[in-house]
Amino acid sequence: MTRNLKFESTFAEHGRRTWRLDYRGNFYWEVFEQHIRQSSRWRSVADGSIDAITDWARSMRAAGLGCVPRALSIRVSGGWWERIRSLRPESRVVGYGGGYCEEGGVGTCFVTGYDIRIIADSNASGGVSLWQEMTEPFIGTDREFLGSDFRTLEDVEAAVEAADCGSVNADYDAIASLFEHLCSAQAAIDNILKQTH
Repeated sequence: MTRNLKFESTFAEHGRRTWRLDYRGNFYWEVFEQHIRQSSRWRSVADGSIDAITDWARSMRAAGLGCVPRALSIRVSGGWWERIRSLRPESRVVGYGGGYCEEGGVGTCFVTGYDIRIIADSNASGGVSLWQEMTEPFIGTDREFLGSDFRTLEDVEAAVEAADCGSVNADYDAIASLFEHLCSAQAAIDNILKQTH
């Protein structure tokens, strides 16, 4: 069975406790804790999106254990994308764009702009998953899952260009570097497997 190095656990120790951060795919994580003296079982202490994991990290910092999330590379501040990149550096913005629209009613009409990013990350099956992030002033940020298991550069390019979100430009260099990273990671896994058999 092929193991995916991008989904390997990260560990941190402090005192008689050990924490493990597992990536579950689709920007979802789970944190486990193990008390060395009490039990050898892992107990889940947090799970969810980057926001849920950040909340856990902030509570650890407030309890005087800020070294634990820091050792797990969990940021307690910064924007959504910056916190994601600290845990998933191979993720890429593969499309960007924006536009303008009219808001308001009679006598209060104004023009507002919006920004769009298409974000890609590798998934457990060796493909690529895509999200759209749209940011609008006065409204906030909305994220939408666009799909997963894209297997080729052409599939990702077509999905980015087909995203129903106004004017989006595909970043072909970012898409290519994502697939280059996936191929080199798979080659490293295959090499490890050859050496063990």
